[in-house]
Amino acid sequence: MSLSVKKIQPKDKEELLNILRRMGVGSANQSELVAEGWQECLLIKNVPKDVSTTVSTQINVSGGKIVVSSDSGDVPTGRENLLLMCSTAPLRHLVDVLREHPSSQAKELAEKILALIDKASEQWVWKFGNRRFDLRNRVLIMGILNVTPDSFSDGGKYFAKDRALRRAEEMVNEGADIIDVGGESSRPGAQPVSVQEELRRVVPVIRAIKERLDIPVSIDTYKYEVAGEAIAAGAEIVNDITGLRHSARMKTLIAEHGVGVVIMHMQGTPQTMQVAPHYDDVVEEIGAFLEHQLSEAKQAGVEEECIVVDPGIGFGKLLEHNLEILANLGRLRARCQRPLLIGVSRKSFIGQLLGGIPPDERLAGGLGAVLSAVMNGANIVRVHDVSPTRQALTIYESIAQFNRKG
Repeated sequence: MSLSVKKIQPKDKEELLNILRRMGVGSANQSELVAEGWQECLLIKNVPKDVSTTVSTQINVSGGKIVVSSDSGDVPTGRENLLLMCSTAPLRHLVDVLREHPSSQAKELAEKILALIDKASEQWVWKFGNRRFDLRNRVLIMGILNVTPDSFSDGGKYFAKDRALRRAEEMVNEGADIIDVGGESSRPGAQPVSVQEELRRVVPVIRAIKERLDIPVSIDTYKYEVAGEAIAAGAEIVNDITGLRHSARMKTLIAEHGVGVVIMHMQGTPQTMQVAPHYDDVVEEIGAFLEHQLSEAKQAGVEEECIVVDPGIGFGKLLEHNLEILANLGRLRARCQRPLLIGVSRKSFIGQLLGGIPPDERLAGGLGAVLSAVMNGANIVRVHDVSPTRQALTIYESIAQFNRKG
């Protein structure tokens, strides 16, 4: 029997437990393996034992997990099945080691693993228009620019066009990769504004930014008419808090213009979302929603590489919901197979965890939440405080890069 390599993504812990049982893993070790990581696994079948030993050594040295099975009925004599749980960097190093192995089957395995890695790398690309971001080794910062009088932490601060433009310039100098312009507050309890008023707020600002700065601008809106005018003014991304549910025409608009899109989850509306939100399994339900909306967008002609997803921290979620989502971002990312945007900046769950402090005192807590989100799988972070976030990410990414080299 020939070597086979397959990436598997268990939908839940029970599915991974079933895989482990089939591989002969005892119950004492099952819980440990499930707890340590079950988002993505590599199942390799019919590996000669000498090659299996090399794989096991390299994965263990890298800090990954490996399950070796030679007891199940589908394993020929002298061969083993392997289940690998590790990130891409150790797999690339494993490929290099296997290429130097004297066995031709080790070299064959190296090329099969590399082919899977290269295919999986497409999940890390966000592309729209003439822009292409490779998110494997760098986290993007989306700077928040609220041109509203009533946003929860900076309402009215950048309401005037000249002040909004100065703030956009500041954020670019501080390290923002994207400017997200919003003309309607989505804080809990906020009331909607008319299309005309939202256009009056955002279009002049977007046009001014695009005339002055070479940076992608995102329009934070769920209204088709506002998105259309914003795109005409130069916006390259639509950030829709309703996950493309508000207007059936929004998907077509995005597809026709080839702009980027953020599909976000929200339970309810800004007026109702914090009135006793309930989930039976918050991560599963959000994952199912994002997966469905992503599929709907692709069916409408939106290119997959244009899409990122956002679980909507604080949008119809209690404290425990937010914490569970942030602890399980890997599950969401593995399920959707698209880059993950997270917005935690100055949000109420940070205030709750830190004794009720107001939004303008939540910077340190927000940086902790951002770094935790990135470590768990976030690729893009939406923040008010660009400069300290860029500094924190620079340190994090430098250490991560050193670890990859090591």
